[in-house]
Amino acid sequence: MPDIENKVNLSAYKKELKDVLQRFVKIMPAYKEVQFFMKCVINHYLSHMENGASDIVVIGSNIPEELVLVSGKMPYWILGGSRVSSMWADDIVPRDTDPVSRSGLGYVLSGMMEKSLILIPLVSDSTRKLAYILKSRGLKVHTVHFPPVKDTESLLEWKRQYELGSLWKS
Repeated sequence: MPDIENKVNLSAYKKELKDVLQRFVKIMPAYKEVQFFMKCVINHYLSHMENGASDIVVIGSNIPEELVLVSGKMPYWILGGSRVSSMWADDIVPRDTDPVSRSGLGYVLSGMMEKSLILIPLVSDSTRKLAYILKSRGLKVHTVHFPPVKDTESLLEWKRQYELGSLWKS
């Protein structure tokens, strides 16, 4: 994606994020916890948008946090997205793609994640589509398959995948 288009996408996303935060502040009581949440969003997400993303990006919440943190890198989690980031992916994905996958894809395609390793759990048809689209665009993607049955075979599958994932430690 050209640099100018990335800046336009990021500024639209930042504007939407700030608008949501302002609406949130107006309707929420003035608890300390709300202020803490607001500071976290501003200091973490907005600073990431300006400084570039982490070395590792995890889409969804299905990959155990311990397996990601053991890499020694601080991951950037994409647990969903927004209407704006979803619109960035509208022309790329089929209509039956779930909104969380669609907005996560849009967020990745905003240009922040071009040099990051992207971890995607293969838990649905939408995440498989997401992995295919990102790989076909030349991004570094590592998929993790979750065996449906928990037995000795699934333990061996997890071990195999984790050993393949040892490349994310470099």
